[in-house]
Formats: sequence, structure tokens, C-alpha cells
Amino acid sequence: MESNNKGTSSLPFLLCANWKMHKNPDSVRDYIRAINKLPALKYPKRFIFFAPALTLFVLAEELVNSSYGWGAQNCHFEDQGAFTGENSPLVLKQMGATYCLVGHSERRQLFFESEEMVQKKVKSLLNHSIQPIVCVGENIKERKNKQSFQVVENQLSGILKNIDSLDRICVAYEPVWAIGTGKVAGVEQITEMQEHIRHLCATEGKTLHFLYGGSVNEKNIKELSQIPGVNGFLIGSASLDPLSFFNLAQNLVPAKAGI
Repeated sequence: MESNNKGTSSLPFLLCANWKMHKNPDSVRDYIRAINKLPALKYPKRFIFFAPALTLFVLAEELVNSSYGWGAQNCHFEDQGAFTGENSPLVLKQMGATYCLVGHSERRQLFFESEEMVQKKVKSLLNHSIQPIVCVGENIKERKNKQSFQVVENQLSGILKNIDSLDRICVAYEPVWAIGTGKVAGVEQITEMQEHIRHLCATEGKTLHFLYGGSVNEKNIKELSQIPGVNGFLIGSASLDPLSFFNLAQNLVPAKAGI
């Protein structure tokens, strides 16, 4: 498949920390203050922090006037209403969020979120000028059955057809079999998938920001960051410690860090 990376080199390189259901308000505050005390990054990159909903107010306070970004791990597609336990995209906007994860495999598997729900969330976030990071990826059975491309295409098809501003969307390829398992998709697998996703978007006359997620750590980030077309990473457990997360940024290859 022909690579379609036109214009991707100008995109900012994102290092996204998904803390999942870890940390409390005090530990979030301590984390951000520890990051701020570390030396300036060797190359320009952008940190984006995704904290549990009950701690987002701390991120909003600690990151005021910061070059770092923050967002929610999930949201509803309505601004308000009888949706107990949900997060309003309108309130996220009012708090200062600039990003939001949608369609994470844990949301799809554990909370049965449908493609229709993900599409509605993307549209709602864009209406509030919040950038969605849409998570896609296949499970191990689908990979072994050679269904990976079709699964990801199905996950993106509704968004591609109904959203005319895909340049404001990030797509994070997170193969389910690599999340939290220590297994990492190979360079060839990631390359093929990002080219497939870019081909789908080019078919719609659109471009996008491509991220990879799945057991990224200090040992493999250098190699992964050299893959053409990769514009950043969505990082889980390796982002829970501020020094570890900072070292990930330092280990990036300069050419892939926005230089």
C-alpha cells in the first residue's frame, strides 16, 4: 500500500499520558509539579495528560498558562441531562480541556460502547472545539484471523463519512492485544496500519494525526518513534511516574520530535 504521509511532518509530536483509574487529586498535583521541576525537554514535544474525571480540576489548576495540554478519558455526547455518572463535554470545555479520548478499547469492551456512540461523541467534542483522540484497534483473535484492517475500517467508517473536519481529530491505533500486556506491535504492523488508516482518510479527502499506543516504554520508544507517519504515542503504565514519562520524551529520535 502506498504511504500517504503528506503534511504529517508539520504536526506537533504528542506524548499522551492515559492514567486510567489511577491517582487522586493530591498525587496529580504532585505529579505535575514534579514534571515542571525537571529540565527543559531536549526537543519540542507536547505532553497531554488524561486523568480520572474526579481529578481533572487539579489538572486545570496546575496547567494554567502551561504549554502542556490535558483532557478527559471519556465524555457523553449530550451537554446535560439525565445521564447519571457521565461527563459533560460542555463542562469539559468550560474547565479548559482541549482533548478527550473516545472509543478506548476498555470503554468498548467493558461498557459496551457502540460505534454510533463514539461517532456522536466525536461530533459533540468538535462542536465544543475539543480535539477527540479516537482509539481504534483489533483483538488477538481478529489479528490471527487477518481481520485487523477491516475491524479498524469499521471503527472509523462512520466518523469519516459524517465528520468534515478530520484534521482536528487524532486517531490512536491501540491493538487490544498490546495494551498493558508488555507485547508491542511490530514496526511492520504499525507501518501497515497507519498507512491503511491514512489511505482511508485520503479516500475521504482528509488527513489526520496518527498516534500509536500499546506497551510503549523507555526501551522501545526510540525505535517506534522512527516509524514514518507516527505523530505521537498514547502511553499507559509507563506514564504513571513523572520521571519515567519525562525520560520517554528524552528518548525520542530528534527527527521525529518535531525538528
